[in-house]
Parts: sequence; structure tokens; C-alpha cells
Amino acid sequence: MAFLFAKICITMYYKDEIEGRERMVISLRMTEEEKRLAESYAKIHGISVSEAIKRAFFEVVEDEFDVAEAEIALKEFEKNPKTYTHKEVKKMLDL
Repeated sequence: MAFLFAKICITMYYKDEIEGRERMVISLRMTEEEKRLAESYAKIHGISVSEAIKRAFFEVVEDEFDVAEAEIALKEFEKNPKTYTHKEVKKMLDL
């Protein structure tokens, strides 16, 4: 999967004047083509390029986390592949 993310060249932190929270600023190197694509995507969605890249990054991170969790759950299930119907679970829980 190709991403808009290029090599990171600068990382700096600053404190948000209004919220008082620390934030990280990342500078990216992009080709003109990547820049046009990022700007076009952001414009279509009515957000800034920064927000578009931030959302894309965290979506990928969340997807990878979900896959890892699913793999763990599958391994646990494979150890004991017993399943229960809703009716059986209700009975087991006295519902």
C-alpha cells in the first residue's frame, strides 16, 4: 500500500497556547505529484492537508492494531474451538 508519507525531516514540539497541551509538528518531503494528490484529497474532504495525513496515518495504525488483535483472538480460539449459541449463553448466564 503506497502512502503519502515521505521521509520525515523535522520533528519539533510546542505547547498549544489555548489548550496548554504539547503537540508534535512533523515536516514531510513530498514530490509535486504527492503534494497535488494530498491537496486534492484534503480539498475533496474539506480538511487541511495536515488533517488528511494525520487521519490516514492513524487509520493505518488502527487497522494494523485490529489485525494484531484478531490474530491473537484466532490463536486463543484455535486452542479451544468450542462455540456457543445465544440461547446457550443466556442459559449459562441465567438470563
